[in-house]
Amino acid sequence: PVVEDVTQSLYAKINNKPAGSFGIASIISFYATKLITTLGEGGAVLTDSKSLYETISDLKTYDKKDKFLLRYNYKMSEVQALVGIEQLKILPQIVKQRQKLFEYYKNKLKNCTKIKIFEPVENCEPVFYRFIIQFKEKVNLNKTIEYFAKNGVEVAKPVYLPLDKYYLGKYIGENSKQLYETTLSLPIYPSLSYHQIDKVVNVLFRFIKQLG
Repeated sequence: PVVEDVTQSLYAKINNKPAGSFGIASIISFYATKLITTLGEGGAVLTDSKSLYETISDLKTYDKKDKFLLRYNYKMSEVQALVGIEQLKILPQIVKQRQKLFEYYKNKLKNCTKIKIFEPVENCEPVFYRFIIQFKEKVNLNKTIEYFAKNGVEVAKPVYLPLDKYYLGKYIGENSKQLYETTLSLPIYPSLSYHQIDKVVNVLFRFIKQLG
């Protein structure tokens, strides 16, 4: 069975089919840095399976049960649920604003030959959760991140570690290794201003200039 994690692709579509509708279930995190939030930790499971829904409903609350199973206290507060519902209502606007910021970044960097910008592929409607650039020349990403930090900009690698790193060398993903060593995620979130993007871009240009 396919279980999708749509935390960072909620509202996206592939071939006009919504992300989260391909498998038996999809999961969503509502942590503060995600696409939408419920004021801290929290999440949801979506499914069309009645039996899976009943099982999950049973496991998320541990008290007042006649039969013993290993259950958890995964209940969400009413306030958190309310925040989540209100954010769902404005999700289209959130995505639209992210797209505007993406286009602004792209226009600012369109003449920069030292980097590649990852753009939407055909038949895909993304949510622009990240703005990722790839350096065409070899760079030390850790030192690059430090350089941005010294200039008041927080950037990061798109993922903490590629999945193959957790297999301690048993599997080597050459493509993920190459991307992990050359890509950087620039700030992008709905409240980011164009002025702040200008600052990010200026720091990036200064960094590229010192590469020679």
